[in-house]
Amino acid sequence: MLVITVWSPPRGGVFETGDATMNITLNPEGTDLSPYLPDEHGLFFVYHFTAEGARTNDPAATHWIWRSYQLSDMRARHEIATEPALPPPVRDAFLTADHGCHIDLDGDWLYGDLPDLRHDYSAEARGLGHFRFALNDTMLIGGRKQPLQSVDNIRKAIDNGSHKFRSPAELIEASWASRSTA
Repeated sequence: MLVITVWSPPRGGVFETGDATMNITLNPEGTDLSPYLPDEHGLFFVYHFTAEGARTNDPAATHWIWRSYQLSDMRARHEIATEPALPPPVRDAFLTADHGCHIDLDGDWLYGDLPDLRHDYSAEARGLGHFRFALNDTMLIGGRKQPLQSVDNIRKAIDNGSHKFRSPAELIEASWASRSTA
């Protein structure tokens, strides 16, 4: 058995979203974390977006954020379980062992579990996986157990500047569209 320990330095600053403060501190530069190994919170990446939908490294210009978790990592599960911004039904849906395609609404949170193609970065699909998400106006929390094609397609579009997302809902819509054209 191979055990890999990943250490990364603490992040500075706390990003506030409306009345709720997230329970983890975020890198003020919006640094992209490893696509292969999660950080000490079980995060793969955190993206910050302006109101115009461009990715930003400026916390003061941040209108909304996208956090992506490794759901098979206990640190990620702990972060999601203790996230004060998430209503209990949303947290429960993220942490359930069951997989089933659904989209639900709880207050101002839209959340669900959608099918996606798994892949191993070799351009070959490797079966069906699941993308769990929860969003409101200022936050998108995503989770997966393995690399997913639509998530990586969206990240490439963001990274190369070919697409801007003014809201979490726009990103989920584009993600769903990339599934139907893949």
